[in-house]
Amino acid sequence: MQPLSIDLSGQIKQFNKHHGTKIAAVTFSNLFMMDADNDTFVEFEDDCMIVYHQWGSDRASISLIGLIKRELVDRLISELGVPVTIWGDLNFDRDETGLGDFQVNLDRDNAEYMYLIKDVVERKGANYASLRRKVNHCLGLHSPELRKLTSGAMDIVWRFAKDQYETRDHLSLQQEKAALEKGLTFFKQLRLDCLGMFIENKLVGFVITETLDSETIVIHFFKSKHEIKGLAEYLFVSTCEHCQEQATQLNFEQDLGID
Repeated sequence: MQPLSIDLSGQIKQFNKHHGTKIAAVTFSNLFMMDADNDTFVEFEDDCMIVYHQWGSDRASISLIGLIKRELVDRLISELGVPVTIWGDLNFDRDETGLGDFQVNLDRDNAEYMYLIKDVVERKGANYASLRRKVNHCLGLHSPELRKLTSGAMDIVWRFAKDQYETRDHLSLQQEKAALEKGLTFFKQLRLDCLGMFIENKLVGFVITETLDSETIVIHFFKSKHEIKGLAEYLFVSTCEHCQEQATQLNFEQDLGID
């Protein structure tokens, strides 16, 4: 079954135009959390997108993307009639609402980790000292080569990713694995791009991106061999260098922790 973002692309564009936002189609339909299964459905409000993950007599779980107002939360709690876990960032103090029992968790899968591409490419100042050191360490031991990969190379990317996932068995990683598989399957339809990092002609890392507009590129998937020190940082820098003619900022959904 194809990702919902393909069917919802028109509504996503309207939402972004109305609010002046730049939410990616892949994020909006989210391959991680809105995977067109029987336990998930979606509805749009003027200022927010509501994703129902699961609900029942014990507890409901929903994600809210956009402007999360008190009135919306009150209505949802009242309608669901059970304790609710809300994934999102409220635009009001949670103590202002008196209806029902609800818990709020920051949805870090959709949090914004924004980087100015120019700053990463130049890597000046104390904030980038660690990044400079790790990149130099990698380049001192290896000669990595960045290549743009086409849809015909996705089998290579998938085999590499599966090996990475098999070394770490965690539920969230298994969900990410399923999302990546779907992303690679619908690579062209989702208008994604892929960069691969090679050492001695062997794939050692990859990054999958989506261009939102002339200013912003989103990284959806980022994988590299952990045993090669500094490789992840070099892949990140190389991605910025590759993208600097296309955009001014990079949204890293799986943040490296670089300041």
